[in-house]
Amino acid sequence: MRRFRMRTFVLIAAVCVLLIALFVVVGPWVRGWGRDFGRASELLGVAQSNSEDLVLHLSSADPDIVMTALSVLKDRQDPAGKDKARELLNNDNEYIWLNAALYLGAVGDEQAAPYLIKALTHAAWRVHEEAADYLRTLTGQDFGADYAAWALSLIHISEPTRPLYISYAVFCLK
Repeated sequence: MRRFRMRTFVLIAAVCVLLIALFVVVGPWVRGWGRDFGRASELLGVAQSNSEDLVLHLSSADPDIVMTALSVLKDRQDPAGKDKARELLNNDNEYIWLNAALYLGAVGDEQAAPYLIKALTHAAWRVHEEAADYLRTLTGQDFGADYAAWALSLIHISEPTRPLYISYAVFCLK
């Protein structure tokens, strides 16, 4: 009977030690889920915003909020954020200017063309075809996802009345 109690005690102690170890190792990870769910809720709230709020989100210091707002505006093809998105084309964050270019391409803004060409070399290779589609729509030309051909086309299609394209052609060729 005593052996049974001793074995039971040892087994219970071992289970307790394992549970404590599991809590110490896994606890911070599980607590992180709460932060992740909170973050997901925040971004979901941005995605469900109306046009006015989405435009306000474009001024956020949080790049995830800005990119989510740009993505939602793009999906809705809502031109409400065009002015702010044009400013974001010069953002230092490569994913913010990329999303701004894709949004402007989706709403048919010609100022996005040079940045859409630049997007063809972006590390986010999954957007290359999307950028090429917007370029086809904006220019009426089709060079696929060929960066060099598109960059040279900016010089070719430029007219003296369109100095913006000439300067951006030089920008893309750098």
